[in-house]
Amino acid sequence: MEDKRSSRIIMTNEARVLKDLRLETGLSMRRAGAVVGKSDSYIAHLETGRMDVPTGERLEVLLGIYGGMKSKSFYER
Repeated sequence: MEDKRSSRIIMTNEARVLKDLRLETGLSMRRAGAVVGKSDSYIAHLETGRMDVPTGERLEVLLGIYGGMKSKSFYER
């Protein structure tokens, strides 16, 4: 699945949870992006709803650096 970027902001619950998890772990957008091999803009776009939240392995990588939550728990939160 390809990342979709939009100028329209659609704040999803998943985007809010990603931001909350990043803040809980004390990571800046820049640091989080660097750890996953992306830019801080990528993290910002995910958290603001400009890009779809990743799925599968890419979501697992983000969750891993944000404390190791499993994707099932992520979607339940």
